[in-house]
Amino acid sequence: MGKIKEKIKEKLKKISVRAMAVIVALSSCIKIHNKNDKTLEKQEDKIENIDGCTMEDAYKKGLCRSLNTYTQKVSYITDTVVLNRHNYNKRICAGLYKETTNKVYIKHFIPDTTSATPLEAQKILKYAKKWNEEAYKRSNIVHEFKHMHTIKKGCLNLNLSAHDYARMCQHNEISSYLGNFLFERETYLLAIRKGLCTQEDALNLISPRFEKYKEAIRNGTIKPQLMNFIEQQKENELIMEVVSDAWIKKEQKVNAYVAKKRLKNKFAKNKTFISQRNGLLYKSCLDVCYTHIKDGMLVNFNFFYNLDNKTPLKDVEVQPQIEEYIKYEKEKHQKNQNTLALNYSNKKTATH
Repeated sequence: MGKIKEKIKEKLKKISVRAMAVIVALSSCIKIHNKNDKTLEKQEDKIENIDGCTMEDAYKKGLCRSLNTYTQKVSYITDTVVLNRHNYNKRICAGLYKETTNKVYIKHFIPDTTSATPLEAQKILKYAKKWNEEAYKRSNIVHEFKHMHTIKKGCLNLNLSAHDYARMCQHNEISSYLGNFLFERETYLLAIRKGLCTQEDALNLISPRFEKYKEAIRNGTIKPQLMNFIEQQKENELIMEVVSDAWIKKEQKVNAYVAKKRLKNKFAKNKTFISQRNGLLYKSCLDVCYTHIKDGMLVNFNFFYNLDNKTPLKDVEVQPQIEEYIKYEKEKHQKNQNTLALNYSNKKTATH
């Protein structure tokens, strides 16, 4: 009987946390903590002209100061997906940014339990409910619009070396993962400031994949609401470490497929094989990629690469499959160059 009561209690707790997340996500004109910005609430009111702006551009134009407000006002396309016994346990992206249309598509899931077993039906309904929740959807809006910003600003630059381009394919995803975290963190702070719950309940608004950050709050290492500049920098480094570790653990292998497609496109468009790193270009791309809205400010989370190579975090490793592919392309390019040189030499000899 005691175990049943505990299960019911835990279920009710999860429901209350989800409900709280929705309340926070639906709150309008929220003032984000920034003691130095007296005009914040007035600036948030200008947000009706936000369409066509990435989050960072909207910030620079004075149109928004928070991820929550941005996700309330920005337009996107709803892409309906039927969730059934054939696809409920497969990898389905919750959203997508299409470069060809320059639009963000966010999935809405319609559960279909036709021919499903009772267990399958239960999971289908559970996943559809979870993935359609407002807070989950808002987090994915941040994720996809970050992709828009990274790509539109040229971070996947064809003039990067082959290896740095492959790394940027990973950073493009890690940065959007960071967007998910920062939205969850912002929702957590809003719940605390509005007095909606205890700190521990509010921490449940942050995904378990970022547990190390949550633990830092619990033990007092991190105090998001009470930090000076140096402490904020330490928090930012921890955030980036936690987010990148979570992404590498779960997504790095999967990303190899996407990276290879992008590299094929790079080699098709840029016939010159670039092996030498352009450090200034790579750093510039990382700086743009990792600039996010946090606590009413634009913050650069690039702790991976600097021109003096003194950074808190080690840069990402290129996946083994991608190393092999780059090697193949390099050899192919060298072979083509040798063939061209030989043909030129033969042609020159024949002329004489």
